Amino acid sequence: MGHIKNLDLREIYSNEIPSTTYLTHGIHPYTAKLIPHIPRYFIEKYTEKNNVILDPFCGSGTTLLEAKLLERNAIGIDINPLAILLSEVKTTHMDVEELKHAIQLYKENLKESEGKIFVEFPNIDYWFCNKAQNDLARIKYSIETFSSKVDRRIYKFRICLAHFKQSSLTSNFLSSS
Repeated sequence: MGHIKNLDLREIYSNEIPSTTYLTHGIHPYTAKLIPHIPRYFIEKYTEKNNVILDPFCGSGTTLLEAKLLERNAIGIDINPLAILLSEVKTTHMDVEELKHAIQLYKENLKESEGKIFVEFPNIDYWFCNKAQNDLARIKYSIETFSSKVDRRIYKFRICLAHFKQSSLTSNFLSSS
């Protein structure tokens, strides 16, 4: 049996990856997500720029984002609709000022309205409790009523931020807008 090498990936990437929540990695406390150091190590070791990387269980998109940062093309697949949304949002470039402005518009619109748009998909009760479904329906209504004023990428980003207030990135955006 070969020798197993002990790697301290946090030490190896201490300059490139300041924390496990840098950039959009902290957008959501997704269960059992990878620290970004792990996919970065394997992407650098086994691929080259412009290679295609497939992540068949992409979860919150950690591998997809690291691949993008390292100039690789990445394809992510997941059965969980939350994972798909998080991965898309996490890997989409957005202008921060435009995003802050859209969040402010959204918050104003949400305060003024009690409307709801419910979304139906198989097993929704498995993925979201009733309160979360209700909150998301209010958020969706609020955003849809002014969606012509903002980019669809921001709409998806806002859905993630509104539902998952626990993350540090979310708290920063909500408190600063």
